[in-house]
Amino acid sequence: MKILQRVKLILLGVFLIIFVGLLYKKNLKVAYYKFKDLVILKEMIFINKKVYKDQLKKYDCLPKLIKEIPIDSTIIIGHAYGRANFRRFSDSISPYVDKFIMSNKNKIQTIFFTGDVFSVPSNKKWQELYKRYKKDIEIFMIPGNHDVGNDNDNSQRNIFNIEVGKNQSTDFPFMVSKSGFNIILDDSTAENSLFDNNTEFLDDIKKENKKFLILRHHILIKELEDNSGNTPRYYEKNLIDKKFKSFENVIFISGNGSHKKNYNRISCFKHDKYLHILNGIGEVKNDNILILNNHNIYRYELNKF
Repeated sequence: MKILQRVKLILLGVFLIIFVGLLYKKNLKVAYYKFKDLVILKEMIFINKKVYKDQLKKYDCLPKLIKEIPIDSTIIIGHAYGRANFRRFSDSISPYVDKFIMSNKNKIQTIFFTGDVFSVPSNKKWQELYKRYKKDIEIFMIPGNHDVGNDNDNSQRNIFNIEVGKNQSTDFPFMVSKSGFNIILDDSTAENSLFDNNTEFLDDIKKENKKFLILRHHILIKELEDNSGNTPRYYEKNLIDKKFKSFENVIFISGNGSHKKNYNRISCFKHDKYLHILNGIGEVKNDNILILNNHNIYRYELNKF
């Protein structure tokens, strides 16, 4: 009899939680994400360090690791909304990324977000992001498929063009110079990339002498696909060489990686004079972000939570 009473009390408790949650959907949503944060936090604390070290051993082309963020740094962050599927309806970027930015905002001069800033973007989310960071840090956005959709005519791209367009050009590709690098912002969605056209753009800038970084969301080459999200198109290495053969020191950085727990935290591939780096945020301890400072590129492990 006591067992039956306990079952009834448990069922009553579950019913009350669901009922209250339906009345206060926002509170239920907050509780839901707090529960997911507990899951992620556990995984960040109990990361298998050997597995991570084995991942790094696969690559001999990774940037040098640094433990502190230098003053006047440029930061490159991919997949800022965090682990795929965990924050589908989150109102902001990953709280672990936010904490890193706010803790280091006196050292960060510029941030490049290399796509998938939000899982489901909205005007309000873009506005709140700029409101939170722009007063202290210069912000640049490179579009990902979550940010602008998979074609050139949809509400996500319209929202991106309106809100991001208030703060930077949305006419990709374009170039800015930061931390000793010429940085090309490329749109890898919907065949908008400089690899699909824009030959004149490259002709105009190849006389520049600085190191070149090409920032995009999707990877260019198939060799990095095991640690990347869906990629609309891969490019042959001879096409890459054809476009950049007159350039020196070219590095391609993609932000559509590491956003699943089983992906490597950072990966790279080198062919000829070209280096490809793939990273992103998966809310796993030792997520790697990239740091530019004084003509150098570094990596930094995001492990303070």
